[in-house]
Amino acid sequence: MQFADPQALSTAYLVLRHLYDGDVIDWPIEDGHPLRQIFADLEAQGYVARWDRIWPLHDRYRLTDLGIATIEAQ
Repeated sequence: MQFADPQALSTAYLVLRHLYDGDVIDWPIEDGHPLRQIFADLEAQGYVARWDRIWPLHDRYRLTDLGIATIEAQ
């Protein structure tokens, strides 16, 4: 993962871990949320993706194969 800020990198690993453990994170993160950029970077780098149309009908983040491999390597 590529993050300029070491704090952001640590937070990104925590996000991946929460998703790996089955926690639900709704998509999209609100505009004013302090972690919005981390989620955008994770999505842009291919670690997370949007999982459409979960019941009830709203979107969630999910791990991609790259995200799963990354968190399992840690």
